[in-house]
Amino acid sequence: MNTSLFEQVDRAMTQKGVAGMLECLANLMQGADRSHEWFEIRKMQIRHELRLPLLYSEQSEVLSDEQRRELEDRLLAACQELGNRLLTEGKLRAAWNYLRPLGVTDSVRDTVRNIEATDDNYEQLVELCFYEGLDTRRGFQLLLRRFGTCNAITTLHAHARQLSSGDRDAVASLLVNHLYDELTESVVAHIKKQTQVAPTSQRLVDLLQHNEWLFDDRAYHIDTSHLSSTVQLARSCDHETTWNQARELTEYGRRLDPSLQYPGETPFHDTYVAHGHFFSALLDVERDQGLTYFEQLARAADVYQQTTLAVEVYVDLLARIGQADAALQIFLELIPPNIPTTGLIVSPLHLAEQSGNFTPLLDHYRGQERLVEYGAALALANEQKRSEPQ
Repeated sequence: MNTSLFEQVDRAMTQKGVAGMLECLANLMQGADRSHEWFEIRKMQIRHELRLPLLYSEQSEVLSDEQRRELEDRLLAACQELGNRLLTEGKLRAAWNYLRPLGVTDSVRDTVRNIEATDDNYEQLVELCFYEGLDTRRGFQLLLRRFGTCNAITTLHAHARQLSSGDRDAVASLLVNHLYDELTESVVAHIKKQTQVAPTSQRLVDLLQHNEWLFDDRAYHIDTSHLSSTVQLARSCDHETTWNQARELTEYGRRLDPSLQYPGETPFHDTYVAHGHFFSALLDVERDQGLTYFEQLARAADVYQQTTLAVEVYVDLLARIGQADAALQIFLELIPPNIPTTGLIVSPLHLAEQSGNFTPLLDHYRGQERLVEYGAALALANEQKRSEPQ
């Protein structure tokens, strides 16, 4: 290293003392693009300004509450200063190391959203946006574009439980839309090649209806495992557009050769038929038929030997179409008190709150002699009654 730099530091120490020397050293580290060293110097500056020992010692550090608050606030401000600078320099991973203590803030989100994806930062943007949760939707979109459907599905399966319901909805909707477009494009290309005429409709369901030969000789137009996984993941979506696309995907899946239709978990063992009923019920298309399908499976389920998933799916479906009262009745009827659920559905307390009718739940808890749950339901019922307009 240039000896003149040491001379600058010595001169600053002689002329301005420790504070001036540390400021000089911090400026040198910043100019040399040595971020970690700059931060270590900044920590010493802050401790010096607060009249604390320059180096932290776990054994001898005794701070008042006021000193601790000020130290923490100023250290966080230093983290933010360095993190923001690293973001503008495109050093995304390094930036997040310093911004992480501040949490996911709106300012950090806005900064990351305005960073253009390039070959150099693509993986870092995916890491920050999706895995760190700064912009889950954009992160998954980047993941789809760069790494493809297979990688995106695998990632979503692995992280679905860590996402909020809103984020699961957003990324699953992106996946459904992506696969729908990919499949439709492939089907259109097959039709044009076979007939030498471009189809007039670009809706998948119309293309299937008028071209049954598409599935001759066990033909398929997209990775069938991707299709199956996407249809299943679509259940977490909450938009009509996505439900319609998912329903059309089930129409395609039902036409595949049986050897290409992979069974799912009960009550979706018959993957495409069951999901077709599910999305149809959500869309109010032959809803009664769909509800009957899942009610029969729910009532036939042995919740003692199997999971309660078949019952939960039916309860969830009823709640999502606005029949919370019926959903609560089914829950109380078919899920015994001592049987744990899979976590798919909200608690019976939430169902009662959603329906506005706590009477069945109160009667149930009284009959089961479950005093704590009875008290919770009674309190919620009272709160809801007080919040109603007089």
